[in-house]
Amino acid sequence: MDWFAVQTRYLCERRVRDALLAKGLEAYLPEFEVERQWRDRRKRVMVSAFSGYLFVCMALSVENRVRVLRTENVVRLLGNATGPVPVSTEELYLVRRALELRGQFFHHPFLEAGAMVRVKRGPLAGVVGRFTEFKNGGRLVLSVSTISQAIATDVALSDIEPVESTIFRVA
Repeated sequence: MDWFAVQTRYLCERRVRDALLAKGLEAYLPEFEVERQWRDRRKRVMVSAFSGYLFVCMALSVENRVRVLRTENVVRLLGNATGPVPVSTEELYLVRRALELRGQFFHHPFLEAGAMVRVKRGPLAGVVGRFTEFKNGGRLVLSVSTISQAIATDVALSDIEPVESTIFRVA
């Protein structure tokens, strides 16, 4: 069983997740909390980490592909000419683990280059991502290459260490 990226119609990620769960498929919608300002009030709301996408875990079979593609508001399964392409398990694991810690995240442009670092202390200890400098500190960027999107959080330079290799193991 592999994880696959599912593209949805605009702002339909939750509906698609609920429909896939109702069909007995394992679906994951990465979300984080942000503060939104309206004219008369402020409110903390959950937003999709990767706008227009969610992930489904399934065995790649014609039956499962049809079950997903016939779900209302699904645009497509991401892949190439030969069919759907699985999402990197390591990337998805790191995103899921970081978001479970309820840190302060925000959308960030996708990065393919940058030093790989590991957070060595604090609530994100053990999370690996790409480092980019920002103001007096830095940002830890967690990317999902299949969908070319990323999220980030601010980190102190003293809380990170370089990763020797770009290949790492998920414990």
